[in-house]
Amino acid sequence: MCNLTTTVEEMPTDYLDLDAVNRQFPRGVVLSQQVRESCAAIAQLSDITVLIHGESGTGKGVVAREIADLRRRDGNDIPFVSLNCAVLNTDLADSVIFGHRRGAFTGAYESADGAVGEANGGILFLDELHCLSINTQRKLLKLLDGGAYSRVGESSERQARFQLIAASNQDLHNLVMRGEFLFDIFMRIQGVEISLPPLRERMHELPDIVRGYFAKFGISIRNHDLNQLVNRCKPLYWPGNIRQLYKAFDTMRFVAKVSGSDQYAPYFAVTPTMQKPRTEPAGPESAAEPADAIIAGQDVAEPINTAVREIFQVRDRRVNLTTLMESVEASLIQYALSRNDSISGVMEHLGISRGVLDFKRRKYNLMKTRTAMQSGFEQRDE
Repeated sequence: MCNLTTTVEEMPTDYLDLDAVNRQFPRGVVLSQQVRESCAAIAQLSDITVLIHGESGTGKGVVAREIADLRRRDGNDIPFVSLNCAVLNTDLADSVIFGHRRGAFTGAYESADGAVGEANGGILFLDELHCLSINTQRKLLKLLDGGAYSRVGESSERQARFQLIAASNQDLHNLVMRGEFLFDIFMRIQGVEISLPPLRERMHELPDIVRGYFAKFGISIRNHDLNQLVNRCKPLYWPGNIRQLYKAFDTMRFVAKVSGSDQYAPYFAVTPTMQKPRTEPAGPESAAEPADAIIAGQDVAEPINTAVREIFQVRDRRVNLTTLMESVEASLIQYALSRNDSISGVMEHLGISRGVLDFKRRKYNLMKTRTAMQSGFEQRDE
């Protein structure tokens, strides 16, 4: 079995120079020069709000931590609290963010400071901020206005001061226009914006990104092996970006270790999820009019058909497009609820988060609409 624990001093010259990579990219964090300069400038301005744009997996959390690490460089041991809003249950979001008093709700056996209280004096990173419900956004707005907030179950106000770093993989301007994100929140997070490109647009940096991975974990790899690995990764689309790349490398390392090999590239497995999503080929039906093509489907709810017919049959009279689109959206959600066995299935079906789904169900009065499994249980109970 090959020795995989070669030290840097013993390492032959044909191996990756881990020390050199760590000097260039501390902790294996590979950011463009522009992003690094932005992080350094932001670290000097602790009162400025930061908004990070980028697809899932592009490293928004990495950038936020980079800013925190730069602020800590001078011995400033400030708190850094990271919260992924996409995984917050709507009913518990206020408690997780703002904290709660003991006994405020069932299961609240102890008081909690919440993310805001824990971040006081430091940095609060809210990832996927757009997933918060409108009600929670309103409470966050009050906090951003003057630093005042109340824990769940308390009437008294508390104060907190922190640097807010927000991130989203959505176009917030479009969400504002659709009424899914508060305009006032949008305006208050307009400080410094950092846009992170997807991995497929960073292929010129791919060798450094791959080196950064091995340097981060202190793993020795031959330069020839590394070059082969880079060449295998370059043609791929990587919809999950750097997160997907590094997860694939984790699997590769495991397989190589089990195989007793000190090479990695031969164990890199290409999966369909790494490829560019394919569009369905056009069939004979593609020549039909758009409305006819939609209505022809036998698996579409009748309310959607009705709304689509109205849209395409309008000629000389005016139409309230907003009302029609809301009708279509409500029908799609109702249809997804009837076709899926669980809320998570509905979320996957529609491609939206739990927070957005709950918001829209309340908006269209669909909170009492059951999923397919729930309806089935009710029928069996009868």
